[in-house]
Amino acid sequence: MVRRIYVQKRAGFDIEAKNVLQDLQENLQINGLTEVILLNRYDVSGIDDNTYEKAKKTIFSEPQVDVCFDEEYPFIEQDKVFATEFLPGQFDQRANSLEECLQIISRK
Repeated sequence: MVRRIYVQKRAGFDIEAKNVLQDLQENLQINGLTEVILLNRYDVSGIDDNTYEKAKKTIFSEPQVDVCFDEEYPFIEQDKVFATEFLPGQFDQRANSLEECLQIISRK
C-alpha cells in the first residue's frame, strides 16, 4: 500500500513560498499572482500504520510549523499546479534522509 502525504508550512513559516512569489512577480512580471503555496509530497510504502503515524509527526513534518494532508491536498478549481522532481538517477538527499529515519524508527 502506498500512502501519500502533503506537507505545507503554516502561515508565518512559509518564507520560501513568499520568496518564490516575489521572484515570480519581479523577474517574470507576473503581477496578477497573489499567492504561492509550496508543498512537499511524499509517497510512502512498506511501513505499518503505527510507524506511519509516528513518522508523519516527527520525520515528514514539524507539527509546530507544518500542516499535513493525507492522500489529497484540497486544491480548488482555480489553482494552477505544477510539480518538480529529480530525474531518474539523480541523488535525492531528502528522500535518502527520510528513508534512513524510517529505518531507525521502525527498527527495520
